[in-house]
Amino acid sequence: SLAQTAEGAMSTATDILQRIRELAVQSANSTNSKSDRDALQKEVSQLLNELDRIATTTEFNGLKLLDGTFTSQQFQVGANANQTISVSVSNMRTSALGAVVNTSGTNATSFSAVNGTLSNATRTMSDGAGGYAASRTLTGAVSSNAISDIKINNVSIDNSSAYAVSGDTYRSGSSAYAKAAAINAATGKTGVTAKAETKVTFGDNGGSAGVDDFLTISAATGAKFDAAGSYSLKINGETVFSYSFTNGSLVADAQVKLSTVVDKINENSSKTGVTATAENGQLILTAADGRDIQVQESVSFDTDSSSAEVLSTVFAKYTASTAGSAVSATDSGETFRGTITLQSSSAVELSGTLTDLGFATSQTALGTTGSLETLDISTVDGANDAILAVDAALDTINSSRASLGAIQNRVEHTITNLQTTSENLSAARSRIRDADF
Repeated sequence: SLAQTAEGAMSTATDILQRIRELAVQSANSTNSKSDRDALQKEVSQLLNELDRIATTTEFNGLKLLDGTFTSQQFQVGANANQTISVSVSNMRTSALGAVVNTSGTNATSFSAVNGTLSNATRTMSDGAGGYAASRTLTGAVSSNAISDIKINNVSIDNSSAYAVSGDTYRSGSSAYAKAAAINAATGKTGVTAKAETKVTFGDNGGSAGVDDFLTISAATGAKFDAAGSYSLKINGETVFSYSFTNGSLVADAQVKLSTVVDKINENSSKTGVTATAENGQLILTAADGRDIQVQESVSFDTDSSSAEVLSTVFAKYTASTAGSAVSATDSGETFRGTITLQSSSAVELSGTLTDLGFATSQTALGTTGSLETLDISTVDGANDAILAVDAALDTINSSRASLGAIQNRVEHTITNLQTTSENLSAARSRIRDADF
């Protein structure tokens, strides 16, 4: 009866999950507007609340069955000591469904077995030999190494250098772009897809105060430049923004609005492959295809011996240097690498090391958006994540229902066996009593 009670509740939970999946599929459709998706999300939120209610209130004789506390419970099925059957029921709360990490081998030793907590924690993968498996996503910042000598789901992956764009420094074999292309070339065999993206955030000032980390301008009120000069910003080798100032002009007039920089970068995105947005006073650069992003800037002044002081005080991030009587400062260009997210609806088995995979060892995490608790189908990306999370949750519930079904069958067979034994013992007792000694 206990098993049937739990199984009945999980059957209802399965129906709810199927409805959530249906809503997620609808939300992923581009014909829906933002208000449509918000309406769908409201139903999802209510369904998730009902899932949690079922998980926390389903009980048998005062014992909670689906909240994760009913584990390793012993049922006496024989006449003698320790003749028991052990029963455990999975945690069916939304915080415990949708994100599952199974670990094996030595690469995953820092993970510990996780169910549902990945949405609240980032686990760092240790380097080394062995294998690891994940039923959600694996995201890593790429290193300067190309993909080499790895297998995904026992399928060899080509060296990513073969997918580099000839003559393009920013889509080389070590870029997230090429690594994702190499992995996706084998998707038909592995069932694993790779998504590459490079995103860099700069600054905490923005607005009319200048773009911190790009252009920091600070000087006393009324201060003036004592020499003519210029500033330029390059992204992936292309000059995307520049301006000049004259001798005697106010330093305040050289302050640059963040929106201006964003517009100039986007005007050149067809050349650089990089787009810009402004959020909360920060400049965000994005290469949607995962190519590297190189940022280089320079400031120069015409001849004037005091300009070195201007560089170090007004343009605060530069160290002044002189060449003859002119003053200039140019950084060598900082290159930012992207991230790759491996995604699969089933377990992902990797053989090799993070170095072979081309991931940065200290910047790799598993399934940071896994559990049902955080489902949000108000965006297309969120809807797609929800579909994967619901599929993982259904797998968990189906497995638990199968286990409970097996327990029910086992108990029924035990009962049948005990009844047969009882009948035979009763018959033997009768024969003994009827015997004429």
